[in-house]
Amino acid sequence: MSKQLMYICSPYRGNVKRNKEYARELTMKAIENGYLPVTVHLYITEVVHDEVPEEREFGMKVGTEILEKCQCILIGGRYGISEGMAGEIAKALDTGKMILAETVDGITESIDRAVLKRYADRFKHGWDTPEEGQ
Repeated sequence: MSKQLMYICSPYRGNVKRNKEYARELTMKAIENGYLPVTVHLYITEVVHDEVPEEREFGMKVGTEILEKCQCILIGGRYGISEGMAGEIAKALDTGKMILAETVDGITESIDRAVLKRYADRFKHGWDTPEEGQ
């Protein structure tokens, strides 16, 4: 059986140094678990400037196109879910991707899809919209 392409979904903005290290850690976990990881924010950000809105939008579009080619997505939520991640989660849910999450011991498929859907809905309807109950 051929290995599955796994899209690595984790934060980039904010503490970029920490977030890039986390993305590398997730990439290694994917390899150790038999996946072929695709961690676009480790290389797309080398050619587009994330702080320039037009370039960020272009980079996100390229990432979404790459996500479409992957069979599954690994969500690294250790530092929360960013707006960019929420967009990737929305795309994964809309296209029926297998969704996995990082755990202390590795990778798991047991994810609360209702929680993921809330993030996806916030992304689709305006990230600044407060979640229900807030």
